[in-house]
Amino acid sequence: MELMHNLYSYLSQKRVEASISLSALETNIKLINEVDYQFVLTSNKSTWAIFSMLGLIFPVGFSLSVFFIRTFYVDLEYLRERLDSIEFLGLLKYSKDKSPLKGGSSE
Repeated sequence: MELMHNLYSYLSQKRVEASISLSALETNIKLINEVDYQFVLTSNKSTWAIFSMLGLIFPVGFSLSVFFIRTFYVDLEYLRERLDSIEFLGLLKYSKDKSPLKGGSSE
């Protein structure tokens, strides 16, 4: 009988502790002033124009500068000087000439 009494008092104590911890979770924060946010969208067309132009100029300028650097500075002699420790079979070079390849069969 004493075991039942101890178990009952232990479970009652745990129930009271659970109710206390549950009531402690409820918020005690009170709202003093309600905040009214007003979003104002402003459009500055000159800023849009500047960033649009920069967004076009920088990538195109970078691409053209890389193209011109590779065209003027990277040639067969440059590669032979820089890559003398690397064996390579040859170079593929872009040519605007539309003549057929040498040694090919032309029918």
